[in-house]
Amino acid sequence: MRFLVGFFAGLLWSNWIEYAYHRWAMHWPSLYQPSAIRHTLHHSAPSNPQHITMTFGFWAAIFITNVLLFALPDQLLHLRILVGLAAAFLTYIVAGIEVHLRIHDGKWVPDAWKAHHLSHHVRPQKNFNIFLPIFDWLLGTVATA
Repeated sequence: MRFLVGFFAGLLWSNWIEYAYHRWAMHWPSLYQPSAIRHTLHHSAPSNPQHITMTFGFWAAIFITNVLLFALPDQLLHLRILVGLAAAFLTYIVAGIEVHLRIHDGKWVPDAWKAHHLSHHVRPQKNFNIFLPIFDWLLGTVATA
């Protein structure tokens, strides 16, 4: 049961990380200009994989930071959810990168995921989550038709 709690918490947390980084670092140049510049290139040439800014290396650094961030509270509070949290984070990383690449390569992904992400390229201040728009819904940035 603790694994499942950790897994769902990890999915929610990794979805938040993706949303926050995309919204505030990639679309707010004063916060982190190198990322914003690369992301602008991605918007100008979405199918060029060199302009995908949320790469495996980026996510690996975020993963390690998050495991370290949650390890002490997990042990001190005897939550024992860290394994589930880490598993969810890794799952989300792999799924997010794969879905993003598939969308821009024209490969199959569910139509709703594709429409959600591609509408971000039309309306860059909307739809910051790539395929699972939890925080877009919660923070009112989901694009409506």
